[in-house]
Amino acid sequence: MYKFFVLSMVAFLIQTFAGIACSIDFVRPWGFSLCSVIPFTVFRSYHTTFQIFWFFVAWVGTTMFFLPRFYKQEPFGQSFLIELLFAGCVAVAVGGAVGIPLGHTGYLQSGMAYLFGSQGWEFLELGRFWQDLLLAGFCLWVLILFRGVQPYLTWKTVWSTPAWLFYGSSVMVAFLFFSLKMTPKSNFIIADFWRWMVVHMWVEVTFEVFTTVVVAFLYREMGIVSRMKAERATYIAVMLFFLTAVIGVGHNFYWIAKPTGVIAFGSVFSTTQILPLILLTFDAWKHMQMQELAEEGIAKGNQKNVMGEVWLFLLGINFWNVLGAGLLGGVINLPIINYYEHATYLTNNHAHGAMFGVKGNIALASILFCVQHLVEEEHWSPGLVRMSFWCLNGGIAFMMLLSIFPFGMYQVHAVIKYGFWHARSSEFLHGEVAQTLIKARAVGGHCFVWGGLLPLVYFIISRWFYMRPATPAKVVEEHTSSWLTDKVHTE
Repeated sequence: MYKFFVLSMVAFLIQTFAGIACSIDFVRPWGFSLCSVIPFTVFRSYHTTFQIFWFFVAWVGTTMFFLPRFYKQEPFGQSFLIELLFAGCVAVAVGGAVGIPLGHTGYLQSGMAYLFGSQGWEFLELGRFWQDLLLAGFCLWVLILFRGVQPYLTWKTVWSTPAWLFYGSSVMVAFLFFSLKMTPKSNFIIADFWRWMVVHMWVEVTFEVFTTVVVAFLYREMGIVSRMKAERATYIAVMLFFLTAVIGVGHNFYWIAKPTGVIAFGSVFSTTQILPLILLTFDAWKHMQMQELAEEGIAKGNQKNVMGEVWLFLLGINFWNVLGAGLLGGVINLPIINYYEHATYLTNNHAHGAMFGVKGNIALASILFCVQHLVEEEHWSPGLVRMSFWCLNGGIAFMMLLSIFPFGMYQVHAVIKYGFWHARSSEFLHGEVAQTLIKARAVGGHCFVWGGLLPLVYFIISRWFYMRPATPAKVVEEHTSSWLTDKVHTE
């Protein structure tokens, strides 16, 4: 399954450098930009599309790592299905990377552009063929998970954390089916409604559910929380996320002629998503004391693992859940605020904090958890991983604090004073203040790339050559708690 992690890191590189190309195009410090050769819209598509892709591939690899925990004998043909899934992931990555620029630049025309280039939908820009192939890959992933978890599932374990690992993945796949309703012949308002049902429900429901499940799963495997607490936290959080986000989808409907009441109702419910996030964070701080107990258990020989570096990334998830997803999401969601700031850099600010801060950190925490078990102990580099954590998260924080957030406030002021058209105009974006604030993003960008991204990508890819000789199933059995032998908590 290690090849999934390598593919995820390659996609992470593409996504990040596409974002850098977009940022440079706003200031063109050398009078030249890559966007002079390849259109800006191509790099923007890479930046939004490949972020979802590298999260997904990281999660696939992580679940493949854990599957041997749930059966004593591998289901027939399981290895073939996993290889088929990986081949499909590679095909989507290559197809999207090649097809998007061919579609945007006109080398693909008409139906071919729609199928293999770009559909033109923001945040869902893959050609229809590649998108359907991705959907098929999602479905295959769920099938593989079910075949792996099925021996473990009983009436007593139906709400357990491993069961939620399967449920969370299934829900994520189910919402992608809404994209099938977006066709060139569909009414725009109806098609855009289904697009938001995919985009919003992925980010604010299925991704949050999956994040909660994976965090609880890792906490349990690291011995930080009991199985009962992991299952209880998952169950409560899932209910809260579905309650707030299903109605909260309405706050995205500014441009498709929905009634004001629908938008207001959705905005309020979307803002209340901060409540379960705060509860989870308070719980995480209490878990820090449990980490100390777990370390004492290791010293006494009662426990095998507590991973300080993975723990850092898990804490990062909770921090950005409250700040990036919760607080900064609440700043932009309420109706009277959203009326002025919609599609300004304050939305960008929320997106960076929520997407990398939460989804990126959980993907990296999951990968590193698996890597630390798969490689020889002497080839694990705690100093490098810790440096990467602080530079990645510090870099994002600097980008937001020094550039994106103040620029967003400056842009909102322009919206209120002159109108939305002015705040999005070329004259405004190339003004002295705007250019200075945009250039300030480079401070965080350099920290993110040189201190965080490149060292971590090198570390994860290079560890492929230092893997332990034991099979992944044996590694998991030796280094993690057993879900098959543990009793189900019913307290």
